Amino acid sequence: SSAASDVYKRQRKVFEHLNDYDRDLVMLHWWFDNSFGEIALLYNKPKSTIQSQIERVERRGRKILGIK
Repeated sequence: SSAASDVYKRQRKVFEHLNDYDRDLVMLHWWFDNSFGEIALLYNKPKSTIQSQIERVERRGRKILGIK
């Protein structure tokens, strides 16, 4: 559908601007529904670090798309 195509195009636009690590964080959290804690265990980092990194990537994605 057209709506699905628009979502794909927006995701691709954002992903083109992310490094591999940031892309992995987004995929683990949003696509695979992993919690901050689960991702923290995978990367051996504090949960608060993972949460702040994902929030940073989300802000960057909104900026790339021109969303406030």
